[in-house]
Amino acid sequence: MKHIVLLLFFFCYMATAPSLLAQFASFNAALEEEEEGTDKKEPRSLDFRLKRVILRYKSEISFLMPEGEFNVSLGKKIGEFSSIAEAKYNFLRGEMAFSSTNIFTKFRIVPQFSVYDKLKFIPIFDDGKTWQREQGMMLGGRLLFKVPANTLTSIRYIRYSTPSESNLQSIKLQKATMISQTFGGEIDSVKAIGFVHGGIFELQFDKAFPLQKSDLEYAQMHLRSRGQAIHPYIAFEGEFNWTTLLEGKYAPPRYLGGRKKLSGYDHNEFSGLNLLLFQFNSTIILNRHRRHILRGLSFSNIAWRLYYDVGQVGDDDKMMNFSNYHHSLGTGFVIGNLFNDVHLWEFFISVHRAMESNRDLKFYFGIKI
Repeated sequence: MKHIVLLLFFFCYMATAPSLLAQFASFNAALEEEEEGTDKKEPRSLDFRLKRVILRYKSEISFLMPEGEFNVSLGKKIGEFSSIAEAKYNFLRGEMAFSSTNIFTKFRIVPQFSVYDKLKFIPIFDDGKTWQREQGMMLGGRLLFKVPANTLTSIRYIRYSTPSESNLQSIKLQKATMISQTFGGEIDSVKAIGFVHGGIFELQFDKAFPLQKSDLEYAQMHLRSRGQAIHPYIAFEGEFNWTTLLEGKYAPPRYLGGRKKLSGYDHNEFSGLNLLLFQFNSTIILNRHRRHILRGLSFSNIAWRLYYDVGQVGDDDKMMNFSNYHHSLGTGFVIGNLFNDVHLWEFFISVHRAMESNRDLKFYFGIKI
């Protein structure tokens, strides 16, 4: 019953304030998208709509310090076939990840095939770490309706590898084969109170079956939403993620902590079966004029950002105790760079602090191309 109450509350919030639920990679890209679509009345193309419902549907390279994290996302479209490849490597923790998504847009039902491989390290107690490797594949079909809504039906296979508790030299494997059903909606270029609003949301149900090659049996629900409100000199962005276990005694744990997952806390500091995370930031553009520094090289779009994250992971009782949720505040700047009037790179720096006693500041800075 409490899950239904939370779900109804969130949908009411979505209906009254969609502008606060988004997270875009850069304020400059968001402004360009708004400027391109504000005055156009014709329906969005299939390719444009897919870019909204599939994350990072474009090429991008970023380098993050002080952790020494390298991220690259490459997108290529040839006719009606699109492919997106992503890779990440963290020099400090030794973590790495790779994923590939392939889409064919010839038919009304859009086939989609994805594979991924992630290796991450998880703190255990106070004196060590363990690792977890997650490998998976997904085959599905997405139907985009004429109204701003879509569905995705898919079959997924996931394999989890961790060190065995009894013998660290051996590997413990757990496998899950599941059917997933996703329902999504979109808000695009809605003008209100001087802002242009946009965003998407997805409601996903997963059911894992104990097949011959699967060890796990559970059912989960995921609710994800992103939205934005853009003005020429200020933007509000946010993201909401909620995962809850509907049935089953075991499901793979979720983790919180680190940049983009409670930025003021340590990496993967918290874990649990259920997860709720809300992130909000505002971008104030201080200067949209170009500042020339060298021949052909100039700064553009200097912006100040404010960040707020709140979240929790755990069992049902822990999730309902809102007084124990974790809060993080941050601030930072973003500076765009042009070379001969062509966007070259974007520099960002931010500082975050957990809203609990005896917590150190977390600094992040890097470059995005």
